[in-house]
Amino acid sequence: MRYHQRLSCLATFAGVVYAAPAMALNLVAPIGAANGCHPCVGGDLALSDMDYEMDDAAFGGDDDFSVDRTLLTGEIAYALSPRVDLLGQAGFIADSDIDGVDPDGKGFIVGVGVRGLAYQSGRMRVSPYGLLSYQSESYDDDDYNVEMTTHDLHVGGVVSFAVNDVVHPYGGVELVPISDGEVEVSVGRVDFSEDVEREDPLNLKVGSEFLLDALTMRAEATVIGESTMLASVGSRF
Repeated sequence: MRYHQRLSCLATFAGVVYAAPAMALNLVAPIGAANGCHPCVGGDLALSDMDYEMDDAAFGGDDDFSVDRTLLTGEIAYALSPRVDLLGQAGFIADSDIDGVDPDGKGFIVGVGVRGLAYQSGRMRVSPYGLLSYQSESYDDDDYNVEMTTHDLHVGGVVSFAVNDVVHPYGGVELVPISDGEVEVSVGRVDFSEDVEREDPLNLKVGSEFLLDALTMRAEATVIGESTMLASVGSRF
């Protein structure tokens, strides 16, 4: 009887978290410094609210889930050439909350990539980028343990316009052509694992950079495939 209760609990819990890890985030700045990064460093605070849909007959059909995350990350960029920067991000998932699931989770995120300057005309710049990100989260309780890992490939581009020397708004599109992950659930002696992937590979990014001497501030929103609000402060060397 206890074994079947554990299986039932496992199936219920797995149904909730099944879609939760289906995204590793890209939080690095999409625009490079006009005078190059040697390096550029920054710190980010991101609030992410994501809705997921699970379609699996084993867990009762269609269900929608919402996951809230708070992330504290750092980013670094170094100029490989006047038009290409090497990128890196690393940080903590300080809080991860799935509706109806207790306790909250914690984890980390890392990523590497490149960004470039493809075209410039006057105050307008076109900047493509690509980043491979890895994300791991853990939910621990006396009765169960959940480990979630994902890795995504982000490719996109933004168009920015220098309103003046300080304000540089931008907007663009990001695609996630590769998204793969796994959720592992343990309840007592029962283990369960399932492959996961993001449902919507399209993101829209809008934001602005504010250049104050050697200091750079950034505000950014990502919508459609995810809903993320980000504030960043960085410095150029």
